[in-house]
Amino acid sequence: MVDIVRIATHISDLNDCQLIAKILIKLGYRVFLNLMQIDSLQSAKLSDAVYQINEWGNIEVFYFADSFGNLNNQSIDNIINTIKPVWDGEIGIHAHDNKGHALVNSLGAIDSGVTYVDATILGM
Repeated sequence: MVDIVRIATHISDLNDCQLIAKILIKLGYRVFLNLMQIDSLQSAKLSDAVYQINEWGNIEVFYFADSFGNLNNQSIDNIINTIKPVWDGEIGIHAHDNKGHALVNSLGAIDSGVTYVDATILGM
């Protein structure tokens, strides 16, 4: 049986996710939200988006995705430090291995406080 649904979204579609999350919760699922292409967002825009999601009060874990495999430990640290002040729940990372960095980035994210990790192999 499926227990968790992770909604993957671009920031431009974020507003639609609140209703989707409400419906999924009514159906009995735990709901996580995965913001894709995190490296394309400025810190202020990311902070505003995470704050908004936190205010919904129905997302259990906020995930961010390294959709293109472009992140490194420093950029992951910056992202996590942007998220933590405006997010009350746990944080997850979805790392793509396009450039062979998914494992090291995932381990670095864990060191920075991420509690959920998953990844792909061989890129997309």
